[in-house]
Amino acid sequence: MDTRTATAELGWISFPANGWEEVSGYDENLNTIRTYQVCNVFEPSQNNWLLTTYVDRRAAQRIYVEIRFTVRDCASIPSVLGSCKETFNLYYLETERTLSQGNRGVEYWANAPFLKQCPLNSRSTVEAATLCGCRAGFYRGDMDKAGDVCTSVPSAPRNVVSVVNQTSVRLEWNPPRDIGHRGDLSYNVVCRRCHSGERRACQPCDDGVAFVSGRRKLTETRVEISKLRAHTPYTFEIQDRPGVEMLLSAKAESPPMESKV
Repeated sequence: MDTRTATAELGWISFPANGWEEVSGYDENLNTIRTYQVCNVFEPSQNNWLLTTYVDRRAAQRIYVEIRFTVRDCASIPSVLGSCKETFNLYYLETERTLSQGNRGVEYWANAPFLKQCPLNSRSTVEAATLCGCRAGFYRGDMDKAGDVCTSVPSAPRNVVSVVNQTSVRLEWNPPRDIGHRGDLSYNVVCRRCHSGERRACQPCDDGVAFVSGRRKLTETRVEISKLRAHTPYTFEIQDRPGVEMLLSAKAESPPMESKV
């Protein structure tokens, strides 16, 4: 907010309502500026306040405030020595609320008293509810806020591709078509060594098999696996894992995307 460039009324809230006057004046360069001045300087027991409009800090981490003002010498107003002031206080309030003038000081309301729609995949059972519950099949995690969207179980990974090189293999895949509106998806890789072409004849791989970037909670859509046995069939299963335990417990075993080597 820069009032030096304002050409219309600033619209600040004043207290008392008739205690201030907004006028146009000139700065030292004869540029027109908007200013506020106290009107009733000769009245006793004065208590004059100004409240600016809301200032959106956006992404700023630090706020600098520069105020230009002039103060009249109290000695020139001898009849109000008990309340004349040559200093003032500056207060600020960090808030996401709109402020309005109350009977004394200010009162608050959150983004004005209007109703909002429920977040995505949620609903309310009563009018003007303070919390929207998730629809069937959708969930919020423990770290999600009450105003966050409700998320669902993601679909299976797609288009698994394997590149075999003697006793190692590189697996790559595409993310699920539907990630359930979450950004914390990870993947597990299940390795099985098979004795025949049938899947039921496969056993979990032993600890000698090496996963270059690990086999659990992978954030990338690729993995390299080495120290495999030559001339041995393997089955690799890519599983997507949502980052919320509630979704994990609700997730039925999705059809695995496999690459057999």
